Amino acid sequence: MNSSQQQPQHPTESMDRVELMGVVMFFGGITLLLFAFLVRAPGVSLQLPGIWYRNESLWPFVGIAISVVGYFLIQKTSTIPPAWEPSLPGQRFQRVVVYTRESCHLCDVAKDTMHRFERWLPPIEEIDISESEELTDKYAESIPVIEIDGRERFRGVVSEVLLKRLIEATPPNRKPQKPI
Repeated sequence: MNSSQQQPQHPTESMDRVELMGVVMFFGGITLLLFAFLVRAPGVSLQLPGIWYRNESLWPFVGIAISVVGYFLIQKTSTIPPAWEPSLPGQRFQRVVVYTRESCHLCDVAKDTMHRFERWLPPIEEIDISESEELTDKYAESIPVIEIDGRERFRGVVSEVLLKRLIEATPPNRKPQKPI
């Protein structure tokens, strides 16, 4: 493949640094917690810098905070290899609907997952179930619900592996022909 045929860099390729930073922060925070507990353990003698002892009660909180931030940085990165593409290019399906509601964390995660695959999907339609009593009764405890071409495909969590398989197994749409 020559340079004129190269595709633009996929957005998730830059995530490697974020994930590495998350891992370093997570284990750094755990290490701080470990030191905080070891310093207080009877019979353990550690020589730490003076700043440690001046702020000794602060370090467990700093360790927890750094670990939590690191954990979320790790979780934020995609599990899809950045180079993944279906064997045949092109958009699949006619309609993708995400049934959601306000303040739904799982809905946000599902929408993010679907948007990572938007190159192969039609525009994603979002429907707030709280605007319809019928939809609220039907999906109240199940959201997010992902419907693809009129068929319910995911409830609660969108499996990236299954979504990739569904995209791969579905032939690309052909361009609609104009009536004569």
